[in-house]
Amino acid sequence: SLLGSSRPPPQPRFGANRAAARPRAMYRRFASVQRRYPVSTSCVVGGGVVGVGDAAVQALWRGGVDVQRNAVVSAYSGAMSPVFERWWCALERAWPGSAAGVVLRKAVTNQIFATPLNMALFLVWAAAAEQWLSRLAQTSVERRLDPAEESAGVWARAVRDLPNMVLVASTFWLPANAITFMFVPQNLRVLWVSSCTAAWGGLLGLSAHR
Repeated sequence: SLLGSSRPPPQPRFGANRAAARPRAMYRRFASVQRRYPVSTSCVVGGGVVGVGDAAVQALWRGGVDVQRNAVVSAYSGAMSPVFERWWCALERAWPGSAAGVVLRKAVTNQIFATPLNMALFLVWAAAAEQWLSRLAQTSVERRLDPAEESAGVWARAVRDLPNMVLVASTFWLPANAITFMFVPQNLRVLWVSSCTAAWGGLLGLSAHR
């Protein structure tokens, strides 16, 4: 009323506005850096997210962090992230859009070609890096393997482990890739897939500790 009994108008929620603006500002900064340094950003995001995720998984299931393992997996993820980003762009050029049939085509193509190759490369890299780091830790008195013998061991391990890994990983990565191609913007796919990689490591840890 005119006598002052009416309620005052609601005040804007400045705190909520600032909280909502902060993630947007962070995203704009990230997008700006990504446009200027696309390869470096992919390497840092891919390696950093997987490194942090792997350390968290190890701390949860093992009670500590194997620094050597963490370095191996994060280095591989960082090195391969720009490669896969280009691969996803190629799939988008071949089949643009996010319709269900298009997404299924991209996800299946990725699963058939990229996933087995990625796992084979990772197995070779992990085995080679493990043996190389172990060799560095040996003293001059200890016997060192012949390089040809080391290479044969790395290849044998990759051939032995790959088929089962591809089969098991398909149950996780085929749906994850479908989500990637349907919902995730291209500039956030390295971040998303790296997070999925950390989650995949957590699921493997859960399975091993049942």
